[in-house]
Amino acid sequence: MSNVFRYPSNKQLTGRPIHIGTFQEPTRDTNAENELTYEDQIKQKKVSAEEIVEQAKQQAEQLIDQAKQEAERLYVEAKTSIQHAHQEAKQTGYEEGKKEGLGQAKEQYQSLIDQANDVVRQTKASYLKKLSDAEEDLVTLSVEIAEKIIHETFELNEDRFIQLVKQTVNEVSDQPEVHVYVHPKTYQLVINQQEELERILSGKGQLSVFSNEELSAYACLIESPFGKIDASVDKQLSKVKEKLLQLVKESQQRGS
Repeated sequence: MSNVFRYPSNKQLTGRPIHIGTFQEPTRDTNAENELTYEDQIKQKKVSAEEIVEQAKQQAEQLIDQAKQEAERLYVEAKTSIQHAHQEAKQTGYEEGKKEGLGQAKEQYQSLIDQANDVVRQTKASYLKKLSDAEEDLVTLSVEIAEKIIHETFELNEDRFIQLVKQTVNEVSDQPEVHVYVHPKTYQLVINQQEELERILSGKGQLSVFSNEELSAYACLIESPFGKIDASVDKQLSKVKEKLLQLVKESQQRGS
């Protein structure tokens, strides 16, 4: 069974509009000049995907560098504070030793050492917090990049999207009635494959395709007496993101 997410059948379809950039499918023509233009546009989309990945790598490196620089700055501040504390403790110990005795000087010395240790602990906590934020940012960034690349892949090869629809319909192939909801952008594409989708039901069920502009461009929602199956890329990646962030937090709790 594919990795999809089910919802109770008694709930109506609702959703928040997801806005994405408009993609104009290049017109494929038998004319040699138009054919070359189509291929050139395909190459441009591939270059665009590579640029997205490269930008993501640069942003990730910047986040890590910022975390390292901040940690180094905090470490230097802590080290300087400790040195000042030691010097002040020595001076205080010397003066207090002369005036009020060695016992009180030791208490003053220990108090300053405790303050220095507090600075170290606070520095460590601040560093871990910034590192935690960087890890969460990297997870979010990675999921956003994955979403862009998948959309680019579907735009370059719409057969991939049809394959996703077929796999999802196959999940409810034993149901008497199946409704397929897609975005208007991909509606005609799915309609053209309706006969093939109906064959998946083995002639036992009725399949209908509906257009829903509230869905994202390459969303696919299946509704049947069995319930609802949301195979949308956005929904799948959202669940992946939640799981990754949960793993990051669990790792941080074990390390703290």
